[in-house]
Amino acid sequence: MLSIIKYTVISLLREKANIIWPILFVIFMSCLFYVMFSGMENAETYTAQQVGIVKDQNFENAMPFVSMIDSVSGRSSNAASEEGSAAVGESSDSTKASSEAQPTEGTASQSAEGAASQLTDDSEAKIIDPVWYESVDAAQEALQDSQIDSYIVVDSSGTPTLYVSPKANGSIGTEVISSMLDSYVQTYSQVNTLMSTSPEFVSMLSGLSYDNFENSEIMKWSANQWTQDLAITNHAPDSSARYYFALLAMACGMAMSFSMMAAKSVQPSDGSLGARRTMASIPRSKVILGVLVGSWICAFCSLMISFLFMRYVISVDFGGRDGLCIVGIAVASAMSCSIGAFLGTFPKIPVAIVAAISCLLCLFVGLYGPAAQSLADYITQSAPVLQSINPLWQTTNLFYSLMYYDTLAPFGGSCMALIVMAVVFMAAAIVRMRRQMV
Repeated sequence: MLSIIKYTVISLLREKANIIWPILFVIFMSCLFYVMFSGMENAETYTAQQVGIVKDQNFENAMPFVSMIDSVSGRSSNAASEEGSAAVGESSDSTKASSEAQPTEGTASQSAEGAASQLTDDSEAKIIDPVWYESVDAAQEALQDSQIDSYIVVDSSGTPTLYVSPKANGSIGTEVISSMLDSYVQTYSQVNTLMSTSPEFVSMLSGLSYDNFENSEIMKWSANQWTQDLAITNHAPDSSARYYFALLAMACGMAMSFSMMAAKSVQPSDGSLGARRTMASIPRSKVILGVLVGSWICAFCSLMISFLFMRYVISVDFGGRDGLCIVGIAVASAMSCSIGAFLGTFPKIPVAIVAAISCLLCLFVGLYGPAAQSLADYITQSAPVLQSINPLWQTTNLFYSLMYYDTLAPFGGSCMALIVMAVVFMAAAIVRMRRQMV
């Protein structure tokens, strides 16, 4: 039987299609994915956005918002005032005085505003590059002339409003600025709510000045870890990993050609070679077992080549469970071998049907882009039983579960599903091959 296995492997590897589709095509697609996704990751880099700010009396009165603007623009209040005056061409002494002056001591209300600005300051990175305007009309005119893409107006209650030009609506810069303002409004509202409901909070703010704010009790209170970050997945999400998992599943489907060719080679309808193997003195069971083992070795090795290329050349992260990935590949190869052997028992079905079946099933595992992924997710949620009988989806789920789940239960479930498929199709294939005698 070892000789049968050896010559089965040699004969299968001599077929160019068995090298091109399960191995070379997958390597080519892996390289293509790598180029595409590396370009997408570096396609957009955030730079400080020019944002117009209407510097009227409402803005001057909203001290916490002024502090936040100074923080996210990487400027001190004095520098911001001087540059803002130069940008609009007017710099009255009264405007400078109102923007530069800061109270040394404040009431509880003023201190609460300071708390809001401090709690909103999550980063020292420069997010905006402010352009100052003395009126809403001036900011609107600059927006219409495409000098700026957006501007901010503060109302009498201290709430900022962002106005965006149509061409900048939905851009990454606009989304960042919008999120920043939402965070400010939410934090400011939380501080005001605490002031109205918590006497202890008000007592901490009582008599607090802006100069000693950073060393105050309120900053110690806000620095407490009231919430804790928890990882809900075993590994950080990677949007590109799903494509590589689906590509491995496609390689598993293409590997069905090994066992399909091997099964056809022992059928009397395959020609003189098949007839000789059928009439040989070697027991039929050994012949069948030998060609199936040889085809499984070819399928396993082809998937291992693809896996090792993705893991160590493309640097695809499989969640640090490479050993279990190999176990999953062995199980998936057995499934591929059994289905291919079953298809090979039908003489009129060409080997090319393997590629068609694999491409069709990959539609439901998300290989072909976001639309295919949405379709796969929809079927998984609305018809999980239908999706679970897709062998390529189970193969994809093998790697997906190893990367994201902290338990091996989903991985074990997919392995069991593939083993059941392998046993059913292999049993059917063996029965059909034993019956097809001359």
